[in-house]
Amino acid sequence: DNIVYAGERIQGFVQSLLGFARPTSGVRPDLDLNRVIKDSLRLCQYDLAKVAVEVQVELAAELPLVSGIEAELQQVFINLFTNAAHASPADGGLLRIVSERDEKGVRVRVVDNGHGIPGDVLPRIFEAFYSTKEEGKGSGLGLSIVKRIIDQHSGRLTVESEVGKGTTFQIEIPQAAARPSADAPSRPKVGAGGS
Repeated sequence: DNIVYAGERIQGFVQSLLGFARPTSGVRPDLDLNRVIKDSLRLCQYDLAKVAVEVQVELAAELPLVSGIEAELQQVFINLFTNAAHASPADGGLLRIVSERDEKGVRVRVVDNGHGIPGDVLPRIFEAFYSTKEEGKGSGLGLSIVKRIIDQHSGRLTVESEVGKGTTFQIEIPQAAARPSADAPSRPKVGAGGS
């Protein structure tokens, strides 16, 4: 199971690198973001358990669907969850994941009680190849990829952090536009022929 899991993580990382160089375009199907969060959490279980992180999940029922690419949004949550694991205190951390409806779509908060991000570092965390981790522990691409994916989904990503108390990432993604029903009668074009 661990080998399969590691292979999936490597595949996801390679896809992220490719996506960073060549942003994905095309049709975005409607997705249930709660399901994407649950699937992402399942893929991170090993990393979280390894450092004894307690996970609290509060997902609102009946969220509106969002238009998105599932693999990319999974990559967003996997990055945020594993970052929370890496930042967790030595005696075990807390990761809280909250989803809720907002006026434009869906809001998700990823909250940890880790070591926090210093104020002078905070403005740079979304820069490509910028990392506070020691050599060999991070590529410096994780959060820049997260930001790019959220931007490409017409969303908004914000962060608040306090040293010694933890960090909160907030994601807002607009709900999917209503699509015409297949059963809806087609309206004739203006100027179409007739008697």
